[in-house]
Amino acid sequence: LPCPWPRFGAALVVVRRPLDAIWAEYQRKTVARLYGRGERHVGRVREKDWVSKNLQADFDAFAVRMARDTARWHARDYARLCELPHVVVCFEDLV
Repeated sequence: LPCPWPRFGAALVVVRRPLDAIWAEYQRKTVARLYGRGERHVGRVREKDWVSKNLQADFDAFAVRMARDTARWHARDYARLCELPHVVVCFEDLV
């Protein structure tokens, strides 16, 4: 497959720790669903709702789905990126 970024000679890849990224995405989607706030990047699920709505099982299923989807993306797209000279940096190490 041709490189999706043909005009670049190198890349800086910023990644998040997988569980941190999955947790943040779960919070974003769940806050929108529970509180009707839209999918904003602020807010969190209230602890009382975590317990009363039994969200642990919901999170577990979400995490598995997101991990599978990410693994598919990684296998397909990141492998092509590796054709370029690149440096991988963890987002959490930057903040």
